[in-house]
Amino acid sequence: MKALRCLPLLLLALRCMAAAPEWRYTVTLRADRRELLVEAAFDPGPTDEFSVDDGAEPFLREVEAFQDGAWRPVPLQRDTWYLAAARHREIRLRYRFLLEQAARGLHDRDLVEARSGLILAAPSVFLLRPWNAARSARAALRFRAATGQSVLCGIFQEPSGAQVLAAADLENAPQVAFGRFRTLRVEAAGGVVDAAVPAVFPTGLDGPVELWIRQAMESIQAVAGRFPLPRAALYLLPSSRGSGVVFGSTGGRGGAVVTILAAPDLGAADLRADWVLTHEFVHLCVPTMPERHAWFTEGLATYLEPLARVRRGLLKPESCWAAFQQSMPEGLPRAGDRGLDRTPTWGRTYWGGALFCLVADLEIRKATQFRQGLDDALKAMVAAGVTKAVAMDLEAILRTADRGLEKPVLLRLYRRWATAPVAVDLAALWSELGVQPAGSSVGLDASAPGAAVWKAR
Repeated sequence: MKALRCLPLLLLALRCMAAAPEWRYTVTLRADRRELLVEAAFDPGPTDEFSVDDGAEPFLREVEAFQDGAWRPVPLQRDTWYLAAARHREIRLRYRFLLEQAARGLHDRDLVEARSGLILAAPSVFLLRPWNAARSARAALRFRAATGQSVLCGIFQEPSGAQVLAAADLENAPQVAFGRFRTLRVEAAGGVVDAAVPAVFPTGLDGPVELWIRQAMESIQAVAGRFPLPRAALYLLPSSRGSGVVFGSTGGRGGAVVTILAAPDLGAADLRADWVLTHEFVHLCVPTMPERHAWFTEGLATYLEPLARVRRGLLKPESCWAAFQQSMPEGLPRAGDRGLDRTPTWGRTYWGGALFCLVADLEIRKATQFRQGLDDALKAMVAAGVTKAVAMDLEAILRTADRGLEKPVLLRLYRRWATAPVAVDLAALWSELGVQPAGSSVGLDASAPGAAVWKAR
């Protein structure tokens, strides 16, 4: 039993799914990239209705079920496909999905979009699934591509080659990349990142891209103990505006995908100077949460990203703490503030969350005579499988984090900050940390009582 309790949540979930009803999909990208051919089989269940995400129904064609030894058309009734007398029987379906038309017609980038030869599509858009089915089922996906095309998916892969997740996670699973691109694989820090790189970025950039990914993975290892997931996908896409690395986003349930937008003339120097990828990799350490807790995931990434790069020698500590001293005031509560959970302004989300993390880091260190810090709480989360691949409430996350500490700090601190404004005397805080203004930069006093926060390695 002790060994079982130590298994990460992800492995426990996969074991539980092994005995659950299964939905099996084979998805083939055609040579012209315009369509997907989908074959599906479902273990017997109590449903006879199948559907996809709202609005995606018009892009499914020729839906057929195998019945009485032959493939027979299945009619669309309003927004579902109904199979008469199909309950409690194994069901086989096949159909075409008009991928390119969906990318043009759905007008929802979270569902499907086309960009520079790639189409990114959420599995819930193109996978027919039982309506109101038991959420204990698991979905096993296999992707194929015609010659000249590629598919990349961030859903976790089993040794059999199938990419498997809980059926309950299918509606929030990471997007799949379809189209013409090359795939770069980087193994580092205990994990793997597979990156889709379209032709707009020249092959001469592949080496710098791989180094950029590796350094970001190793930066995360410096604060989380290892890369948080066994595998993640990364989509490097061109941006129509900005220079260098422009923007990043992270998605996941049952896996993870990081999407990075960059200027088409992206160069090695831009990648060396980038902080966005490390920021997004910090997000991989934190589960999917209700929107009211966005401040925690954004604040943690805002706080830990520069510290992680400092520990890897990629950023000077004075630059990190000068930026903190300049921007932390944005996170202070203002008139009308109702606490971090109930004040979703930009300042409170990013810098209020970062200020919470800084205060938590210092409190953890003082409570443990400076033997531990916030990174030890993060390591406990990652070791337990409490990562982007799962969904949890913040209190449950912080309980797990506190279990990695000699003395619990985070849950108690959260309950103070969640629904009421908490004033922080920043001048006193900087003095305790030994962060002293020095023109446009800062000086760092190693003899200050809280200097261990910035001296941590």
